[in-house]
Amino acid sequence: MLEPIQRVLAQYGYPLSPRLVQGIIRYLANAQGLVELDEAIDRQLFQRILPRIKGHDENFYNLLQELLQHVPEERFPKTHRRLQQMADSEYGADFFHAVGNG
Repeated sequence: MLEPIQRVLAQYGYPLSPRLVQGIIRYLANAQGLVELDEAIDRQLFQRILPRIKGHDENFYNLLQELLQHVPEERFPKTHRRLQQMADSEYGADFFHAVGNG
């Protein structure tokens, strides 16, 4: 699940460090039996990846649109909604400036 998102992020200048990826993998392994896998992935995308991306130019909006294609709302509702808020923001903004609380 993370590979397509990693490729898109790297393509736009937001590569994920091996340490970050390992942390996400550990979280997903520890979440087994506690929450559904998609919910655990949604939490990690929302908490660890979205706060790292920011911008206000066309390239940034292209990144958001590509990420939205890889993060369907049915599977990852928090992340999808925040990406949509970021894309719709008049500020161009980032995770913290997007209106709403996910």
